[in-house]
Parts: sequence; structure tokens; C-alpha cells
Amino acid sequence: MREKILKKLAQWHAAHPWRMLLVVLLLTIFFGFFAGQLKLTMRWSDLLPSGDKRTTQFNKIIDEFTAATSPAKKMMNLK
Repeated sequence: MREKILKKLAQWHAAHPWRMLLVVLLLTIFFGFFAGQLKLTMRWSDLLPSGDKRTTQFNKIIDEFTAATSPAKKMMNLK
């Protein structure tokens, strides 16, 4: 099934290279727009389950004892 689809795609690409280029360009613009809205966080606690009480306690401890966290966290609190 997959090989059949790939062969058809290759045939279409060979027969209509400019159309294929246009499709790829449109898909790149479409997905590039949504890629700009992605958010990346570097907190270890973001990997923990959000509704768990242990996660809430961990976040309270991190917020309460800022001296134990990284300098980046202190800089973020200044803004």
C-alpha cells in the first residue's frame, strides 16, 4: 500500500515538477506558520503530570526557595 502511494507520488512528481514544487512550498508555509506558535519550556517540572499533588508541591518548593534554582529563574522573576 505504502509503496504504491510512493510510486504514484514519484510519477506525479516526474510528470509535473512545478506543481510538486508549488505543493511543497505551500505546505512549508502552512506548517511554518504553525511552527512559529510552538512554545518550548526548559523546566524539568513541565515533564511531570500537571494535576498531580506531588507536582504542585514540587512547584511550590521551587518557587519558595529561589536560591536553590538556576540564575535564569532569578532573572525571570525580576521582569
